[in-house]
Amino acid sequence: MLAPLLVALFALLLPTAGSTGPKRLADSAPEIPAGIARQWGAMNKRAHEMFQKGHFGQMMDLLEPARPWIQRYPINAHAMKTLVGLGVAETYCFRFQDAIRDNLAGREMARKLGDWDRVGGFSHNLSNLYIILYAQREAMVAADEAIAAFRITNNQSIQPQLLLHKARLTALQGDFERAIPIFRQGIEAAELGGKVLLQASGLERLGLGFLKEKRLDEAETALVASFRLRKFSKDPAITSSYQAMGLLRLAQGETGSALRLFDLAVQGPPDGIRRHPAWSAYFGRGKVLTAQGRLQEALNDLRTAIHQIEDARIHLVPADSIRVSTGMGVQEVYSAFIQVGAKLYAENHRRGLVEETLIVAEANRALGLRQASAESTRLNRILPAAYMEKLAQLQSAYAALYREASPERRHQVERLRLSLTEMEASADAGSPVAEESPFRKESLSASQALLVFHLAEDSSYLWAATRGGVSLHKLPSKTALASQVSRLREAIEKDDPEAAQIGETLYATLFSSLGEARSKRDWLIVPDDALYQLPFPALVARHRGGAPAYLVEEHSLLVLPGLWAMQKPIRRSAVWSGPAVAVADPIYNRADARWAGGGRSGMFSWFHVGGWNANTLELARLPGSGHEVEACERAWARPGGGSTVILRGRQANLESLDRALSTRPAVLHFATHVVPSPDNDRENLLALSIDKQAEPQLVGPEWIASRQLDVALVMMSGCRSGAGEVKQGEGLMGLTRAWLMAGAGAVAATHWPIPDEGHFAQSFYRHWMQGGAAPDVHQAGFALQAAQVEMIRSGTFRTRPRYWASYFIVGKS
Repeated sequence: MLAPLLVALFALLLPTAGSTGPKRLADSAPEIPAGIARQWGAMNKRAHEMFQKGHFGQMMDLLEPARPWIQRYPINAHAMKTLVGLGVAETYCFRFQDAIRDNLAGREMARKLGDWDRVGGFSHNLSNLYIILYAQREAMVAADEAIAAFRITNNQSIQPQLLLHKARLTALQGDFERAIPIFRQGIEAAELGGKVLLQASGLERLGLGFLKEKRLDEAETALVASFRLRKFSKDPAITSSYQAMGLLRLAQGETGSALRLFDLAVQGPPDGIRRHPAWSAYFGRGKVLTAQGRLQEALNDLRTAIHQIEDARIHLVPADSIRVSTGMGVQEVYSAFIQVGAKLYAENHRRGLVEETLIVAEANRALGLRQASAESTRLNRILPAAYMEKLAQLQSAYAALYREASPERRHQVERLRLSLTEMEASADAGSPVAEESPFRKESLSASQALLVFHLAEDSSYLWAATRGGVSLHKLPSKTALASQVSRLREAIEKDDPEAAQIGETLYATLFSSLGEARSKRDWLIVPDDALYQLPFPALVARHRGGAPAYLVEEHSLLVLPGLWAMQKPIRRSAVWSGPAVAVADPIYNRADARWAGGGRSGMFSWFHVGGWNANTLELARLPGSGHEVEACERAWARPGGGSTVILRGRQANLESLDRALSTRPAVLHFATHVVPSPDNDRENLLALSIDKQAEPQLVGPEWIASRQLDVALVMMSGCRSGAGEVKQGEGLMGLTRAWLMAGAGAVAATHWPIPDEGHFAQSFYRHWMQGGAAPDVHQAGFALQAAQVEMIRSGTFRTRPRYWASYFIVGKS
């Protein structure tokens, strides 16, 4: 469903005279000279008039000169009004980083003055901003803060906004049925308060919710009522109603009417000042033209929408969680372009469409991790010490949530995460990464083939590229492919003899139409959606002497996070320049003789796969992990292997790990438990030793991404270390992504647990060292292939895919 970036209602310049409740003492600040105070007050009044007329660019220009006054006289009502005005204008001009920064500054100022109405207003505006950027988790926490602030003052005038905001968030969480009565309460309150434009906005959101649920009659009632209110009140936001009504008519099959409405939306409001990004109108019209079979015109509109989205991204905040959410939110536009472009190619076979759809497929997916990787070093250099303190608090909050999964502890985790995001958002990380062409055939070697996937409900696609050119192949739907992947995973993990047949069928589904690419020795794979869970090595390419010939026997396989990872080689020395650091055999329970704690008597528990039970078991010891790193140490000790640091037992803790990372290791090896996050079972954490109070020490993505590494390889041999939530348009989240953000060249991880005691890891490192230990992701891919083939041909129980197909490597070329 169309989700415009900007359909927000702001609590603008809230009155403060009626503020009641507890006050905080303001910091001592110099008194504002009378002349400046008069000039400042007039400036804010003029800015408010500009806001009412929709002159947002002029409003920013007017208020910018007040910034030196804010710095000189930082705690006063004039400064707060200026920051409110700047935040609103910046949002309407799609300068989201500046808007978040000014709203955060204003909220802090309001807290110091004890002005809880404005604290609530700034938090409400921030919540709207996070919704605009599709960051629902952050929006929920900010909304809670707004409600808490307004509760202090018992401000009833804001009640309609809060009700409609609550309804909106409830609907975004997927509970539209519960949102309906809250919407109706908010709409009624707005009507009783004479807030016509707020009433119209509430009706529109309610109608779009009905539309999403395919309740077209109810959608028509609400959307027509909203349209009439806006029409009669001459609301400049009437273009929003054109788009909403256009979507309704499209759903009703009235494409002619829908097209006329979207033509009006593209044309924009009569005063020429948009309250919505133009891309949303072009996207909607592209959908209508697609439904009419006018594919070339549809493609033109979708191309325009994508260009406008990418132009706006220069103002995105340097906060990874928000960047990821935004990427997911706009992915629908990119996917629509791919679908239309592929259909058009099937009709006219125009070669330019193949490469253009490939570039679009990668444009959105690449931006999140690519930008985050480029910014991480700069951010870590400039973030305040308080950021690291918040990270430490988050680690403790994880442990507390494991002991007691209460709403209060869960909210504490969410609040700390939002604090980290807001610190990132407030940091000046410098200019965004300069755009480069995301793909050049010449960057591939003669032995390489690049395979890029895009999965969608209608049809999925595979681009296969070699130096000779790029081809486009149609695949089954996302649902069909996900079912095949799930069947193969289940069969392999259960040692089901049917696994080979399932793997052969899936290989044919994905690769039977490949031409030149199939003959290339080295495959670079950019997966999508369910294919991140696919053990590619275990696909059966053919049969040899009655036995299956697995894909990994034919090709080296390397997963790339996106085409951007091929653009610039990682510049490192030709051999290891730092130690190999291994973390193994931590102390996981108080029954372990190595534990010397004396803290609390309460017990907590995890199962290392799945959930946890606070009244029964602690994590079991991993004695085999000690043997694993000893076997690996023998491989690392070969000439050119560098020194080795092994953290085990009590030393397998967060402090020791942090110290070891400062030695700039060449290799990081984790032979530890991997446990689900207590607040999101689709996100994993590395479990280190418990401390003297039997508290778990957990390493999560936030902690990892805050490091500054120049490590060639991170290997996590623990169970399901490569698992993570796959987010549309952004790829695989979790530990592997975090290590890449921190600066790792490659990450080796597992799809499922393997009872191995280091046999596979030792084989991998031995093959890597034979290649000269060059810190190159391709060498790691060759070593992985050699280790897997060695097991396949071992003649032992390890020939079964369960023991070797779990490993994969994702890296930057």
